[in-house]
Amino acid sequence: MKGTHGTTTENATSIARQGFKYTTDGNTSRRGSGAYFWDYSGESGRKDAFELAKAFWMAQYSKDHCSETQMSIIDVSFNDDIVILDATRHEPEFHKELCEFIRVSEDKFTKANGNVDFSEVSGMFDNFVSMIEEAWGRTIDALRVDFKVSNRKYYPARYLLGVESPTCLVVKTTDKIEIGGVH
Repeated sequence: MKGTHGTTTENATSIARQGFKYTTDGNTSRRGSGAYFWDYSGESGRKDAFELAKAFWMAQYSKDHCSETQMSIIDVSFNDDIVILDATRHEPEFHKELCEFIRVSEDKFTKANGNVDFSEVSGMFDNFVSMIEEAWGRTIDALRVDFKVSNRKYYPARYLLGVESPTCLVVKTTDKIEIGGVH
């Protein structure tokens, strides 16, 4: 399994040298602590993952006056022994539980101005994963979640229709990540 990660060229250089280190800052970690990737398999999936990494980066950082020329995309692969909790709609048992968990968390942590306090929601995701780890009796290295696309300006139209949902992999055990190229 492989993935892509969009970031600044400066960060990409650092990641290539030192590996991934993730933040627990809720402004960037909306689905729990970890390094975030668009996961894929096969060449057609790689093209989509690059497109999604670019779109996400532009949607997040163009408001900070960062341009596409300041962005790099990192190709990665994941060790075969990575343990993934798949909470996408393809795994109904966890997906239903996680959707309810997200709804309650976002409702609970919505401020008066209508913005969600994602630092609180991020901690709730970490707690969700911890509960599953306890039930399974093993460490979960990553959480796979559906990504709801809402920004028409940057994302491909096929994702805006809701027919296809790209998946995001939140990897908390960074030694399971092998860095490929930086583009």
